[in-house]
Amino acid sequence: MKTSRIKFALLALVSAMIQPLLAANDACILTYNKNIWQSSPQSVATKFSNFKWGKTKVGYQSNLPEGLKLWGKDILTASITGASNTESVSFLLYDNSKSKNVSYQTFYKTAAAWKKLLDEKSRRVGKSLPKTRISGKPATIVAWEFPDSVMTLTAVSSSIPNKLYIRIFSKSRGVAYLDSLKNGTATNNKKDKKKKGNVILTALDGKTSYFEKKKFVKRNISGSPDYFLLNFTASW
Repeated sequence: MKTSRIKFALLALVSAMIQPLLAANDACILTYNKNIWQSSPQSVATKFSNFKWGKTKVGYQSNLPEGLKLWGKDILTASITGASNTESVSFLLYDNSKSKNVSYQTFYKTAAAWKKLLDEKSRRVGKSLPKTRISGKPATIVAWEFPDSVMTLTAVSSSIPNKLYIRIFSKSRGVAYLDSLKNGTATNNKKDKKKKGNVILTALDGKTSYFEKKKFVKRNISGSPDYFLLNFTASW
């Protein structure tokens, strides 16, 4: 009886020490749930309701007004996708359409820091995959394989850094995704085909700006328009 009480006291002490380290808005708790692949996105969103999930076309996205963290580091969003069962959990680390533009040096330095952190957390060294393209833009991907899942860190950039994100897949979905990268079909959808076939839009990638709040903001053209109006002006 005395030994049991000591063990219980030690467990309570360890629990009390760990809890304050994990902030309520830290999404890393999602990476510790081994049953997530046998659960529907809705049940995951219900279980972790503190992240204030919003419904999307493919699952749920966290909309915490105070912001999100992942292992104590600031991130933009967390998403869960899937049909009957959860197929992937994603963490958006950087998006040039939502964040302040950064230099290539800062972007890849940040990517390297996340790669190092993921190596430490997974106790494995991520494998760099051959360079590929995501939505027509050059992408660098590092992958980690586990018995029940696959994790990737993806950095997408064109003339400017575009996106940096982590995705954790169920094993079957992850293996299929890695195979699609090898076969060059990872972004083989109608929108990407249309964008790749649009010579003008491809040539303008990373070269356009929008005029907002009395200043020009660097941003690519959204969608894939069929027609362009070209206006020339000159002064002497």
